Amino acid sequence: MSEWPREVFIDINPVVRIRYGRSELIPIRYAIVLETHVDGAWTAIRLWDNAHYAEEHHEHEYTRGSGKHDPVVRRFMSINEAMADAMKRAAQDWPAILKSWRRG
Repeated sequence: MSEWPREVFIDINPVVRIRYGRSELIPIRYAIVLETHVDGAWTAIRLWDNAHYAEEHHEHEYTRGSGKHDPVVRRFMSINEAMADAMKRAAQDWPAILKSWRRG
């Protein structure tokens, strides 16, 4: 993820965190990354973003063996709704996402 004017790290536990970044300018660009700490470094295990178009929201799955997968496009009424959904899913679904990443 590139450097963002607003970037926040939310520690879930010692080896899982959420990294959230967003632009200051409208249209708002955002990236929410669920990360795990492996071999001394943080690595992405799931990414939610609108990197290509402000109103096109992607969810990228990562697997340990093959890295970042093609996105699933998700539909939302607003950027705020998309960001809130991604944060909620990262915070609640992280055990299953981490397990899926490890299997892949």
